[in-house]
Amino acid sequence: MHDSKTLWLVWFLAALLAILAIRLLILMSPTLVQLDRPTQPIEIDVVLGSSLSKTLLPPYEQAPSLMNDHRDTDVVSVPGATALETLEMLEWAIQHTRGDIAIEVNAFTLQFSHFSIPASPWLTAALENQRRIAANMTFTAKQLVGVTPGEARYKQMNLGRAKKRFAITTREPKANLSYLPQSFLYPRELKAQIRRLTLEDRKVVFIWPPAPESGTGSNLASWHRAREHVSEFCHEYKVDCWLPTAPWPDDLFRDLWGHLGPSGRGRFAEEFTDWWDENE
Repeated sequence: MHDSKTLWLVWFLAALLAILAIRLLILMSPTLVQLDRPTQPIEIDVVLGSSLSKTLLPPYEQAPSLMNDHRDTDVVSVPGATALETLEMLEWAIQHTRGDIAIEVNAFTLQFSHFSIPASPWLTAALENQRRIAANMTFTAKQLVGVTPGEARYKQMNLGRAKKRFAITTREPKANLSYLPQSFLYPRELKAQIRRLTLEDRKVVFIWPPAPESGTGSNLASWHRAREHVSEFCHEYKVDCWLPTAPWPDDLFRDLWGHLGPSGRGRFAEEFTDWWDENE
């Protein structure tokens, strides 16, 4: 009996030490590669999000401003942005820009069904950062043993719209695309950021990017459930939200993942600008 208790204690301590070591590696590891820190805040409005947001706006020459006529609008994006990465982009924008902010809301609310655990929206959200955590742990572990880690950081934050001839390199999906709700794990952080923007008299809105009819819009019942989930999230945080009323035709997109082509970007700019003027 005594030996079994000792063995149990040894295993418990080993597990505890492993958890603490992993936690320490995560805390020590590098985060998302940040943008430069300008000496003075930039007088621009920004849209924050994933590659969907990067292809959301027309070329600058066609529509320099989408929110306010007296300020240019630019995009801050991270490929496949997660909720945590979106909050990091928002923090950068709060500190280094002085305009209004639109945030792609997908990362806070939804996940592709083939990346989801249907029975657990919380676990789906918790696991979305696993690749970044693994990359960060590898980076730090190499540092601890004296190996030069090189460019092991996980993702790059980008400032700028897609160019007119922007090419999408993602493959066409093999599975039918649809969305499932995922839990949002950072309500305190988001509420604090929204509160800071409100105190600075800066407007914040959410954007749910349009979906192609043959992509996540192919199952209308699923698409409407996803739209309702996004709408409820916006209402919970008391933030205005631009949402399409229906999936858009495929010919407005460059692929079935939802990256807009030139005509789709023009349509978004027109609809969003009208919506912004009505909700100011």
